[in-house]
Formats: sequence, C-alpha cells, structure tokens
Amino acid sequence: MPGSGSDPKRGPARRLVDLAMALGVMVLLGGLVCAFVMAGIFLLHASLDRNRDPHAGRVAAPLERVESPSPIREASGPGPSAPAAEPPAPPPVLPPAPPPRDPTRVDAEGFVRYWVVLAPIPSEKELAGAAEIRRETLPGEAALRPRVEERVKVMGREYVWKRHRSADHFIDFRKLVEGQGAEDAVAYAVCYVVSAEELRDVRIFIGSNDQARVYLNGRSVLLNERSRTLEKDQDSAAGLTLRKGQNVVVFKVANEKNLWQGCLRFADRNGTPLTQIHVTSTPQ
Repeated sequence: MPGSGSDPKRGPARRLVDLAMALGVMVLLGGLVCAFVMAGIFLLHASLDRNRDPHAGRVAAPLERVESPSPIREASGPGPSAPAAEPPAPPPVLPPAPPPRDPTRVDAEGFVRYWVVLAPIPSEKELAGAAEIRRETLPGEAALRPRVEERVKVMGREYVWKRHRSADHFIDFRKLVEGQGAEDAVAYAVCYVVSAEELRDVRIFIGSNDQARVYLNGRSVLLNERSRTLEKDQDSAAGLTLRKGQNVVVFKVANEKNLWQGCLRFADRNGTPLTQIHVTSTPQ
C-alpha cells in the first residue's frame, strides 16, 4: 500500500542485517568483558607475587670456597687480637684390655711356644741331615729330661740348655743361635706337657726345616728325613696318649742350609686343637 513506510521486498534482508549487527555488538561486548577479566586476573597474580618470598623458586648459585683463616695470625695493627683456636679434644680413654690367657697353655691352634732348647750342635758331615736325625746325637736322646741352665758336653764342647719362648707358632733356631753356626747343625727342643686327665686318641702335628724327629714319653712317634721348607702340619702321628700329669716331648730338628725352623702342636683325633693342656720348662 502506498504510504505504509516499508518495502515488503526488503524485509528479510533487513532483518539479516539487523541480526548481524546485534551479533557484532554482542561479540564486541564479550571481548571487552574477557579483556577486563584477564586484566583483573593479571593484577591479582602480580599482587600475590609481591607477597611471596623474593627468593622462593630461585636456584641457589654454587657456593664459593672460602679458605679458613689460620688459627694464629700476626697482628696487623692496633686492636684486640683474635682468640687462639682451641686445641683438639684428646682421644677417648679406652678401658684396659683383659689380661692374657694363662701363658703356660699352648696357643689357640695347639702349638707349643715354651721350650728348653739346646743348639747348635754341629753335624758330623755336610748335608747329612737325614743321617743326623736317625742317629743319637746326644746319648739317650729319647729319654732326655733337661733343666734350664743344665750343661752338657758333646764332642768335647760344652752346651747349655736355655729357656725359650717363641714369638710365633714355630721355633726360629737360626735366629736363636745367630752368629754360632746355623748350617749343618742339630737342635733339641724339650717341653713338659701337663694334662689334668688322661687324654687318648691324641694327634701330634709337626712342620720343620729341615729334618725332624719327635719322642713322646721316651718313644719315637714321628720321623722326617727329607730336606724341606717349613709349613704347618707337614707330618702327624695319631692314636697317642697323654698321661695324667706330666708328659715329656723331645723335638729334634736338623738343618742343612739356610732357614732352620720347627713347629709342633697337639690336637684330638678330629684335628681340633688341645688348648686345655699346660706346658712347663721344669721336669717333675
């Protein structure tokens, strides 16, 4: 109709334009709101950061090594001197060690360390240790019962029985007779073994450098005729008996050249050391 003020053909287009404009305005307003919100969050975060520990979250720089000043320094001018460093604390005082085991017993492995020794008796020939160990260098050697400081003559020369305590499990005859001629020689070591009761199935172990022989209560129980270096338990004799009371052990060791040593220990039939027996240097 004329005079209506609107064009019916343009109605839908107009509406689309109006809708687009409305959407644009809404988007603009939404962007502004988002901007204000983000700005608020940023300001709030900055405020919280200011209230935190300024060092929190930082990685500590490596410490520089600072040399400690000397405890004693020469004064460089007036003023109080630095106090002297305190001396180090003394070490704690430990309680005294328990007293040693009865020194007249054999050691923990059953080795005898207390002897009466006669040495060095020269051999009749060089490198004749096997012959010397078989023959009686001293008459009646199987039944020897010497006392400390007792004197005996062999081939016109006088010898003295000396008490000896071994520092190790073996007797070092060469060291014992230093300067007296240790090569092509024979030594005797005698001990008196005391048992509180009769012990059966006893074993004797020896080691020697060089040849060796053992008598127990007048009977030969061990013999080695070979030249060798010392080791523990090189020879043994089993099925022996220690009488109640005192038993006599005569340990004869020959030397050809170089080292001259001997060791002897007691054990039961299983090889367990007999540590309950005592050793004395005085015959009964």
